[in-house]
Amino acid sequence: MKKVLIIMAGVLVAMAAGAYMNELTGFRGRAWGSPLPQGWGFPTARVGLFGGIDFYHDPGEYNTHATVRGGKWLKVELAEVEYGFWQGKLESVKITVEGYENFRDLLAALNAEFGHGVPDNEFLKRCDGTDCNEKRFYWAGSMMTMLLRYIEINHVTVLFIRSRAMMDKENEWEKSQAKKGAS
Repeated sequence: MKKVLIIMAGVLVAMAAGAYMNELTGFRGRAWGSPLPQGWGFPTARVGLFGGIDFYHDPGEYNTHATVRGGKWLKVELAEVEYGFWQGKLESVKITVEGYENFRDLLAALNAEFGHGVPDNEFLKRCDGTDCNEKRFYWAGSMMTMLLRYIEINHVTVLFIRSRAMMDKENEWEKSQAKKGAS
């Protein structure tokens, strides 16, 4: 996951930062940069970027049988939703869906809601068409970025949604850490 976030950050920063349709100011009522809600317990995962991004499940999104289902978003059945917090503030959302049909439906819904995503042609060039088992699409806006990855081997789709404002703060933090290390 760390590698994906690094790739996503680099590619999206390089892409035009123009707005696209219907940019999100957060996800499911949580604004980008809002604090970690009390009672969310321990992180489900940690990525070492920028001093650590912790991922959590919202306990309120699970039914009484403790089923790990993310519900629906844009009329697509979600397998899992994880919220990423950097320094205790919401910076990203990781959404997982299962099956090719859900990937196709999610891609169509994202294209309809946010405009057409840009295929990752650099990735396709690297795999030269002989062993491509993944599809990637990007959306880069002024407030948020998205990376959609479909992994054909296990038919799993992951959508990363990140706050551009939080990405800017993370980059500033990283620069300040580099200056501290250089002195």
